[in-house]
Amino acid sequence: MSSSNIMLQDLGKLVEKTKNAVKNNFNYEDVGLSEGFKKAFADNIASGGNTIEYLENTAIITTSAGLKIYLPNQWFVLATYPVELIKEIIKYRSYTERIIDCNANAFVGSSGKVLEKKEIYKNLKSTEESDLSEQFKQLTKTFLLEEGQEEDIVEKNCELLYRFVSDDKWWLGGKGIERTNDFYVSPILSVLNLVNASQSYVATITYAYVNDEKLYTELETITNAVTDEEVFNHGLFGIHIKKENDALSEENPHICIGWSGLGDLSNISTREELAALYDAKIEKNNRGKGQDIGQIWRFLYDMKIGDYVIFAEHSVFHIGRVESDYYYDDSNNPKQDSDYTNNRKVVWLRKNLSRSELSSNMHNSLKTAMSIWTLNDYKSAVVDLLRGTYVKDGITEMENEYTELVFNTEFKSKYERNRIVFGAPGTGKSFGLKKDCDNLLKDTDGSYERVTFHPDYSYSQFVGTYKPVMDIDGKSIKYDFVPGPFMRMYVEALRSGRTDNPQPHLLLIEEINRAKVAAVFGDVFQLLDRDDTGVSEYEIQASEDIRRYLADKLGGNPDNYQKIRIPNNMFIWSTMNSADQGVFPMDTAFKRRWNFEYLGINENEDQISGIGKIKLAGSDEPVEWNILRRAINAKMSSEQFKINEDKLMGPFFLSKKIIASDENGMIINSDKFVDAFKSKVIMYLYEDAVKQGKHRFFDGCNSSKYSSVCDAFDKLGMGIFGSNFKENFYDEQRDEI
Repeated sequence: MSSSNIMLQDLGKLVEKTKNAVKNNFNYEDVGLSEGFKKAFADNIASGGNTIEYLENTAIITTSAGLKIYLPNQWFVLATYPVELIKEIIKYRSYTERIIDCNANAFVGSSGKVLEKKEIYKNLKSTEESDLSEQFKQLTKTFLLEEGQEEDIVEKNCELLYRFVSDDKWWLGGKGIERTNDFYVSPILSVLNLVNASQSYVATITYAYVNDEKLYTELETITNAVTDEEVFNHGLFGIHIKKENDALSEENPHICIGWSGLGDLSNISTREELAALYDAKIEKNNRGKGQDIGQIWRFLYDMKIGDYVIFAEHSVFHIGRVESDYYYDDSNNPKQDSDYTNNRKVVWLRKNLSRSELSSNMHNSLKTAMSIWTLNDYKSAVVDLLRGTYVKDGITEMENEYTELVFNTEFKSKYERNRIVFGAPGTGKSFGLKKDCDNLLKDTDGSYERVTFHPDYSYSQFVGTYKPVMDIDGKSIKYDFVPGPFMRMYVEALRSGRTDNPQPHLLLIEEINRAKVAAVFGDVFQLLDRDDTGVSEYEIQASEDIRRYLADKLGGNPDNYQKIRIPNNMFIWSTMNSADQGVFPMDTAFKRRWNFEYLGINENEDQISGIGKIKLAGSDEPVEWNILRRAINAKMSSEQFKINEDKLMGPFFLSKKIIASDENGMIINSDKFVDAFKSKVIMYLYEDAVKQGKHRFFDGCNSSKYSSVCDAFDKLGMGIFGSNFKENFYDEQRDEI
């Protein structure tokens, strides 16, 4: 215990403060835990032979005895609330234990026998033992004075320490103070209002926070779980703050740059305005002026809320997330140089990471003389650093002799390298691309891979990222770069391009616009610009993890793969259906890098002409699927509904398996067709294509419910579309064909 003048805090007030914080701030919603916290907690319990497995919203602790403890993530957060209270209770207990231990023979009972510590604590709670109480107070005062505390502080601390041992209701103590292992349990459970015995492990967690300094520091960002997608979807900047500052303070976490002589920049909205202000306030040569304006503008507007920043100091660095727009602060702050008036709020996710642990490339990237600069090439490294899984990239010996990459392989093809085939549902987009794929790879040793995009698809899935994988021993887990379909095809194309006979390699993307393509492609987006030979017109700087992966797969060392392009023997084709619900728009810059090919609504209908006939209720003659489809499309396109073409149905909206027919063109399995028509055609029309006008579209039946339309189809056939549907639409389409 320090001998400085420490004034103990009032435990009763801390109890109320903690209760109010829990009541006002805590909720039981699912939360994610930060990677830094998870690693620190795992390290903490590992000392006792325990392990932990983190799931999305829960964790499983396996004890050294093999027992399992299941914990919701909320418990880890809930356990943070009593930390300051328990730290203070431990401080109280440390005093009383030392006072009693130093005066072990001074506490004598009425029988004249020296009391054991348990009996001392028990008697101090009794109103009948006033002599013992006075003795404890006097011994406490003497002890604190000998510790070097001033007399007025000693008087206050004596009162608090006596209340601690005599009134356990004050601090919610329920167990004996002398009990080393669980004296803290009762106050924790009481302030958190936990009564279930199974929830007592929360107290164990709180105690771990109090006693493990590394774990305690992670509580600041316990729920700041950062995903790779969040990092890759935002910018990454480096910043130097070389003069005195308090950027890392808990009260005011922020980043700042100089140029205070320009004044408040809040009203600056264009570079021209900034340049004019700069000319009026600062004298500098044109080169220096351009660099300064670029940095200031980067801080003002290029940096966005949600972007990530690395604050680089001489030997350490800190990672934060930007939480505010620019603001001007010229208040008198004795802890910060007066030049730092240009500020932005941040939340610090990891502090005091050693620069010596970084790869040489990333370490050198932090050496720039600029105040603020971009670091987008190191997003994957930041993800690993935040997770605690970063591995320093040393200079590796070349396992194989490095062979120069060949991007222009001289491979010739009639097909475009970047293609998007689009059209209404059922026009045969996937079928057509698969046919072209077979033609492209015919009589070659090339390869292809198919992937389907969806709304949650991410850069890490498409290109690759570090993930936990099973080690070669089949028991332990290690982190390794796991490539996505793009990187797998890219490596195959590069490997083939080095040979005397380059082969084509194709990546097929289904439903490309069902994902946020700009986020999924990330920096690969720049590679899609191809020159006349089919090679990427512009190269990009490869990230560290990609450099390591390419070196591992293609030989050499990571420095051989600093910059990359797509070779002309790599093809990227995709399908797109703009009629689907939930699709994401593509920006013009992305679209212009592709060759778009449209499939008309009746494209290749000759392949099913004369087949797909079925006898439906309400019709005297067989109804043919293709004619019925065209008739439905005609009604949707009519003046009454004006449905766009991308919502119409193509010939293969129902697959060839469903309309499989005999030699007379009659559908072999009519029940299968009827079920498919209900679940696919009627559902699509009812819930999507004519959703706003479904009651008018299905005007031949009760259309109040989807099920009622299906029931009517069994009785009326195409009569569900109205009494005049056959005459006005079906017969007209049949005659046209």
